[in-house]
Amino acid sequence: YGELRYDWKLFDTITITPRLQAKRQYPWNSLGSPSETDEIVFYNKVADRYRGGVTIAWDALPTLSFLVGDELMLDDAERLATTPGGEEVNTFFGPDKQASVSYWTEAAFGQVLVTTPLVNITAGARYEYQNQFGPSFVPRVALTRSFDRLSVKLLVSGAFKAPGIENININPKIRPERTRVYEAEVGYELSDDVSLSANAFDITIDGPIVYTYDDATQLEGYENFASTGTRGVEVQGRMREAWGSITLGYSYASADGKNFVDLYRAGSPDQMRGMPGQKLTALGIFKLSDHVSIAPSLVP
Repeated sequence: YGELRYDWKLFDTITITPRLQAKRQYPWNSLGSPSETDEIVFYNKVADRYRGGVTIAWDALPTLSFLVGDELMLDDAERLATTPGGEEVNTFFGPDKQASVSYWTEAAFGQVLVTTPLVNITAGARYEYQNQFGPSFVPRVALTRSFDRLSVKLLVSGAFKAPGIENININPKIRPERTRVYEAEVGYELSDDVSLSANAFDITIDGPIVYTYDDATQLEGYENFASTGTRGVEVQGRMREAWGSITLGYSYASADGKNFVDLYRAGSPDQMRGMPGQKLTALGIFKLSDHVSIAPSLVP
């Protein structure tokens, strides 16, 4: 992975940032030979991603700022040469059995930050077009306000996850999954050293991309299911002193009425596999000297 970027101060209030990125991956790279008990042990592909873009930030007023940008991304994947015996299981791309594929994506995004005596407003959006599955648009709005030691945040945002190269390879009709998040948070500083915060959230994922496997046919796949999600609350307390800090947290999450992916169910309708319904966390940072500290954590 590598990145080049430069922050160019056009004026005191305008910054232009061009950037270039490149990444190469060998995902699930396995060069073993097939055996009678494990036929799919050979996988030899390379994936490259190139991204270039420019961002413009403008502080128009002390209470008003803008950020806009555009970027272009290219994804390449290639089926590399195989070893004897690996030719059949090192899969091609798509129904036409191509040795390589390329996908391009262009995106434009913008954000405005407004500071007012009543509330601070952050509003943004991102529009993205991918040549395989078309456009995606996600907005985001956040309202924040501080009253002395009290702070309040309301957030409504959208997001999407684009299918990966092998998602598209196995299912050319796969679509991006889209997420909606509603969040409200209240924080209060009991003193200069002790603070509490509580957060309520509701997350919905429409068309989640789910991995499937059929034991009868021994075929794997990726599908868009109806929806999944969770809702719940989080509470966190933090104490900061000269010797360090201690943070304690508790969270409760339920998938009841949100999860419609049977593969994710863990028996009870409010639970999903791999996701605890309740969780306690503890994190401590203890300074041993000006240059050395330890940070133990606990998740029972």
